Amino acid sequence: MLRAGARRRPAQRGRRGLHPSGGRRERQPARTPDPAGRGSGHADDARPRGALPRPCRTAAGWSVVTWAWWRRPRPAAAPPAGQPDQPGQRDPDAGGAAPPARDAGRRPPGPPTLRTSPVAAARLHDVIAARGYHVREEPDGSMSGLWDGYQFQVRLTGEEQDFLSVRGLWGRLVPPELRGAVAQAANDWNRDKIWPTIFTAETAEGLSVRTEIMADVGAGATDRQLLDIVEGGLSAGVQFFQALGRSMPPIEEPSPEI
Repeated sequence: MLRAGARRRPAQRGRRGLHPSGGRRERQPARTPDPAGRGSGHADDARPRGALPRPCRTAAGWSVVTWAWWRRPRPAAAPPAGQPDQPGQRDPDAGGAAPPARDAGRRPPGPPTLRTSPVAAARLHDVIAARGYHVREEPDGSMSGLWDGYQFQVRLTGEEQDFLSVRGLWGRLVPPELRGAVAQAANDWNRDKIWPTIFTAETAEGLSVRTEIMADVGAGATDRQLLDIVEGGLSAGVQFFQALGRSMPPIEEPSPEI
């Protein structure tokens, strides 16, 4: 502001509205306060109003001391009513023992671990019988029975009886003219399926078709594991026998004598 009667310098005449560098200064928009109380976004708006210089009396006299607002200790938020201040701390108003402190990143405890037990013929028979299957004990220690009309044999094999075998037998003999077709069907199944293994065996009556799955139980197994192996061998063997029976011609029964 100029006093009344004061004159401008000659160098400043005609430069009203220009920046000291000689260029025209652009007008800045007026800052309006935010209705939400957040300010205009300027750094000075984030500074609290209480962080202003204040006079302080010292030995040398009066001086101005500034307390930096960012060094002020922030008050801790009070916990909600009825909750302890820290995890694992018991609320004095509530009764009972203090709850144990739990780690937020720790996984909840899972089911208890089942231990395996050695597999013997007697234990294998008890597991199968407890499932409700009717089996017959053979002189060699194996068990045999019928499932969906097909004969199966469950046994422990190997030098140390450490392999569980589930073997199935097709109820029909392969005619000589169909041996090539049956061999092709067995090879296709073994190539496309994981189990059971399909093979043929020559007997005194003729060529028979068999299925087998085998699992290593030398390190022991639980009852659930033994039952899964047995039922897997039974269901897979029945599935192959049914598919083979649908691809074979029907059995020609002799006509009754008149």
